[in-house]
Amino acid sequence: MTSQTAAVLEPVNNEAKIALESVTIEATLRGLLFETTVTHTYRNLETENIEAVYTFPLPIDGVLLEMTLEMDGETFTGVVQPKAVATEGYEASITEGDTALLLEQVSTGLYTINVGNLLPGETAIVRFRYAILHHWQGETLRLYLPTTIAPRYGDAENSGLLPHQIPESCLNADYGFRLQITIEGELAQADFEVPTHPVAVKDESGSRILTLSGGTALMDRDFILTLQEPESLKVDGMLLTARDGEEQLWLASFHPRLGDHRSHKIPRNLKLVVDCSGSMSGDSIEQAKKALHEILALLQPADRFNIIAFGSHFEMLFKQSQHANDNSIQQAAQYLRKMMANMGGTEMGAALQAAYGSGSQHQESADLLLITDGEVWGHETLVAGARSSGHRHFTIGVGSAVSESLIRELARNTGGAAEMVTPREDMAERIVRHFQRIDQPRADRVTVIWPTPPKNQFPAAISHLYNGDTLHVWGWFKQPVLGEIRLQAQMDGEEVTISTLTLAPTAETFTTPELPRIAAYGRLTTLPSGEKTALAVQYQLISEETSCLLQRVRAAGEQAEEMPALRMVPHTLAAGWGGGGAVMCSADVGYSSGSGDVYFDMGFGDDDHDPAETPAFLRRTPKPTEDGSDYLETFIEALNAHFEDAHATRFDLDTLDSLVRLGLDIDISQRLARKFLKGMQLDERTLVIYLLNALAESDYGDQMSRQVKRQVARVAKGITLNESTKQMMMEKMRFCRKL
Repeated sequence: MTSQTAAVLEPVNNEAKIALESVTIEATLRGLLFETTVTHTYRNLETENIEAVYTFPLPIDGVLLEMTLEMDGETFTGVVQPKAVATEGYEASITEGDTALLLEQVSTGLYTINVGNLLPGETAIVRFRYAILHHWQGETLRLYLPTTIAPRYGDAENSGLLPHQIPESCLNADYGFRLQITIEGELAQADFEVPTHPVAVKDESGSRILTLSGGTALMDRDFILTLQEPESLKVDGMLLTARDGEEQLWLASFHPRLGDHRSHKIPRNLKLVVDCSGSMSGDSIEQAKKALHEILALLQPADRFNIIAFGSHFEMLFKQSQHANDNSIQQAAQYLRKMMANMGGTEMGAALQAAYGSGSQHQESADLLLITDGEVWGHETLVAGARSSGHRHFTIGVGSAVSESLIRELARNTGGAAEMVTPREDMAERIVRHFQRIDQPRADRVTVIWPTPPKNQFPAAISHLYNGDTLHVWGWFKQPVLGEIRLQAQMDGEEVTISTLTLAPTAETFTTPELPRIAAYGRLTTLPSGEKTALAVQYQLISEETSCLLQRVRAAGEQAEEMPALRMVPHTLAAGWGGGGAVMCSADVGYSSGSGDVYFDMGFGDDDHDPAETPAFLRRTPKPTEDGSDYLETFIEALNAHFEDAHATRFDLDTLDSLVRLGLDIDISQRLARKFLKGMQLDERTLVIYLLNALAESDYGDQMSRQVKRQVARVAKGITLNESTKQMMMEKMRFCRKL
């Protein structure tokens, strides 16, 4: 819907219910191909005809392949058309009183769906499918499923969004999502981590299936899954092939290890640009500060550096970059200790320009490390400025709902690299890894040598490749081609072969059209507008020039009589956004193929760490209650209330989160989780039982109600409680109380 004549703009209020009822995500990972089906269920709970409008994020490399509508037992399929044609067809259907859907890309990684003429009581089940070719970064594969859009700074309309497409956030958007990820092939045996959500794991028939352990989750943070490369997959890459019309299409996915070809390290001139806007408050700024301390410790005396903090304005630590001597490092450390996310909006452009002008000398690398949540509109201008700056941009996106488009586009367009990190991941480790990429070997002037020259290759030119990264190269051939394919590059001025693959009949063949369509989507960026639109329509691809239109013609007498009232679907406010508390609503989950156990990690750091080395949000002291009472006493009072008569027949506290919600101090939960869940590999329910049993046997036991003690004693019979473990737990709790 793009015209005010088709709908009346009305705010969501008590009478206007949120039209999106639920979201389901089903995904399959085969090799590096990640195929995802997302199901939206829209229901009109009002007494008038509505048009539901939902702007939502997808990974920027996602290739939208299909949209369907299930309604009243029938299924309809959308058709991709040029954007203006699809919009005109949608408006015509709305005017006629028919149901219509319009799915369009409004900016990089951002899409809007309009569900028009949904009558009172009707339900529309909308499904869309997309695919991504993922990349290894070293030995890590990171899968990213965005769920929400955090509020962004700037003018969305200047970025091309229409008023009804601008995403909104609210605190009462309670629709949740279900998730199932199936990992097939050798990656099913890979070690993995889920730093954002607790998951359940099931292995069957050579596949691994992950689901949300609670069934559903609030859409307030992105879902992240990382896998570690198994030894059996540590090869130079993989090959896939398919028919693309009359031509044979090959996908060569190289994964070279370049080694250390560099005889000496070039001194750095590193510009550290830090987002200190209000949206970085809480988790994000504290982790950023901890990361910057780690970077300062890694600088060498020959390096120069500067720190630029920005919000509505920017501050530079030094007028010009300074050598990393004891004096400058000490000044930087003092500056970081005072740094806060209190600088207002996110005027990133001026800060980047100041960093570019901070000076680079001959034979210095001009590199910029940017730490931000990327929550700004109009990133295209920033990318254009970065491209002409002469600086490689190494970007780090932090937060629960990072704007991926800005983070990745800055890096891609400057020869740098991007990292994304959630508040529950170890940022210090990730920053060290990313910092090391500045100095690691890089292959330049990369060339692919096919057995037979292809009719077409994409990308046609490859400027560089970092050690351990994946390079996807497509080749189209008129005739079947077999033989050796070599990846050659310049390393320290010498032409070398860095990877070799063999095109053979045994290569896996795709029988579905996805592979040629993914290849066509990549080529869109290289074509002029007219050719781009024609190719997208030919391969039925949603792009900036094309949209997907679905029309359901209603029978006479069943059509909508009035124009629909516009109902914009709001987003759940991103967890931790703007300092809205630490992101502690879910547990880190790890899985080791050797141990066969799943562990939960709800804490950061160990007790024997120097508190000064731990960021502030992990050094919070237990908060006193309003009446000055002991917080453990308050927690036990909440336990007693929870297990009153209505709850006396069952024990329903299976997670540390459930205890935190009843008032257990968060420091206790963090430290117990680190020690006993990850360190001693206890499962979470057992840890909860240990904790409550230890409390019941302590001096606090007299304050526990009879019902609580009975419940704890009953469930404790099902496990063997080790006395030394209970004692360690009590000591850990006593330690927390002294902080």
